[in-house]
Amino acid sequence: MNMNCIRIKRFALLIAVVLLPLISTNLNAKYLSDTNREEVKISLSDIEIRKLIELFSKIEKKNVLIPTQINGKISFISSSPVYKDEIFEILLNVLSAKGYTIVKDGNFLKIVRLADATRNNLSVYKPKDYVSDRGEMVTKQIAVNNSQVSVLAAKIRQYLSKTGRLVAIKENNTLLVSDYPKNIKTIEKIISLIEKDKEKVVEFLELKHAKLSDIYQQAVSISKALFNQTIPYNKIDILQNKELNGLILIGLKKNVLKLKKELTKLDKERIVEEEVTKIISLKNIDAKSAFKTLSQVIAKRKYKDPSKKPNISYSKEINAIILIGSPEIIKPIEMTLKELDKEKYQVYVQAKIIEISDTKAKQIGVKYGLGGGVGSSSSILTFASNFGSSALVLPEGIELGDLVDTTNLSINLALGAAISFLETNGASKTISNPSVLCVNNLESSIYVGKNKSFLVGKTTNASGTTTNYQREDIGLTLRVKPRVASKDKVTLQVNTILENVDQGDTASDADRPTTTKQEVKTQVIVSNGESIIIGGLIETRETFQKQKIPVLGDIPLLGGLFRHRYDTNEKKSIVIILTPYIIEKSSSLGKLQHFLAVYGQMQEQYNKKIFKKIEKRVEKSDKNTLTTKFNEKSPTDSFLYDDGGDR
Repeated sequence: MNMNCIRIKRFALLIAVVLLPLISTNLNAKYLSDTNREEVKISLSDIEIRKLIELFSKIEKKNVLIPTQINGKISFISSSPVYKDEIFEILLNVLSAKGYTIVKDGNFLKIVRLADATRNNLSVYKPKDYVSDRGEMVTKQIAVNNSQVSVLAAKIRQYLSKTGRLVAIKENNTLLVSDYPKNIKTIEKIISLIEKDKEKVVEFLELKHAKLSDIYQQAVSISKALFNQTIPYNKIDILQNKELNGLILIGLKKNVLKLKKELTKLDKERIVEEEVTKIISLKNIDAKSAFKTLSQVIAKRKYKDPSKKPNISYSKEINAIILIGSPEIIKPIEMTLKELDKEKYQVYVQAKIIEISDTKAKQIGVKYGLGGGVGSSSSILTFASNFGSSALVLPEGIELGDLVDTTNLSINLALGAAISFLETNGASKTISNPSVLCVNNLESSIYVGKNKSFLVGKTTNASGTTTNYQREDIGLTLRVKPRVASKDKVTLQVNTILENVDQGDTASDADRPTTTKQEVKTQVIVSNGESIIIGGLIETRETFQKQKIPVLGDIPLLGGLFRHRYDTNEKKSIVIILTPYIIEKSSSLGKLQHFLAVYGQMQEQYNKKIFKKIEKRVEKSDKNTLTTKFNEKSPTDSFLYDDGGDR
């Protein structure tokens, strides 16, 4: 025991001998630094600037070159001793106020203008070189390790003095800073703090229960959801280690630890009830849209415990919503998301674009007693009403179900028969029969036309004339935006634009014709399978025709007496027929396509039946007219009204 006591005492004495001088040095460091500084006995009251420079030169024993005269006086009021090393700082401040500073030029100091200071071969220091915090301007190279030097330069430029300069060198990711030593030291401290925050760490997460292939994609999605990916140093590199069934996480320490904590929850056999992570894949709605809607719902809801507010994000790559929170809070959000992700209504819109000659249509209407004029929707409906007397008979095995109402089908068949009748008699021409499948509340468009060249300029030079053309679309643009109100009603927002070349503009250059534009906007509510007609788009076409007496009209010189030339202006109406079919589920699309194929056959049969009936009616009417006229004439004139019988 005595020997142990002696050893302890000797060890304590040794510690006292070694550590006490160090402790004493640290405690008196400030005192020693002050006592080692040399105090200067000077008076700086109303002294000329040049005298102050001379005083500094004598005290520091340095030669100073003054290339230009610096006028003025200064006063320095002090309530404490002035030290030798402070004279230089006082002089720098005085010169700076006058627009000058001091730089080192070989073995002497030189006074130069502040604006020219960095161009005077300043002393250059490497990254690890020590620079005193007092003295004239110098240039120092600062190495940057964890940041982009150009981005960092923009952040620290504000800490330079008025005449300081900073250059970012991308090749070796370094900064060159020319400034006073104190400013350079401040900038180095700021860079050190920024660099420290960006130091990356490597963490390994061993998976004990989950498969690597199952959790890797979730790890990527959660990482993107938790950390702002637009900031480069926020990103976490996630690598797979198949041999150890684990993930390697590389990134900022705080980010890596946060992600590791979330992934550890997924790796447990039984997820803790307090907080769960759910990734919900979406089928019918965009994840970004769902995220915005749910974020608004969560933001407006009040939580008794703010810490239980769920964390929501989305993954664009897998179109999924990521929810992190307690099960009782996440469950209603899942139900809301389920409603949002329901399959949307779709609307299959059939379009028929027809060009109708008003003149010929009126002639046909008069001839067959069907009414004339088809330039508007009401006129063509009047024309078509005479084609709807036939009873509708569906082919065997066809059940309409909820595809289309029988009444609408009868009207559509009558309308289709009217259009076919006009086309058969040369009064109309079908331009296009496009169809488009629209998603509810989203606009779809149809374009029918051609791409035409227009002269935009001519350039003449020594080698000749260069003509420049630009191709433009000329035709019909149809935009449709459906909004389903119920299973049998849909609102159609329709915008129709007809662009064409003005055929009657004879004054314009042939290469630079005048174009016309007609636009019709409408919004209608129609039943499922009901057709709407858009009219009012009219084109006027000028045609030239010649008539002559055979043989005589071909005689040179005199033939002109037997020929006649006349111009006609013919109006063409563009009529658009739209028929929407509401599709509640994607599986109904095939059923609709089958129905439309059968409907085409029904239209052909319907047309044949109606056309035959109309022709018989006209024949009967003509025969009655002929009989009436025959009875009104004398027997001697009866040969003029031959009814086709044998004589």
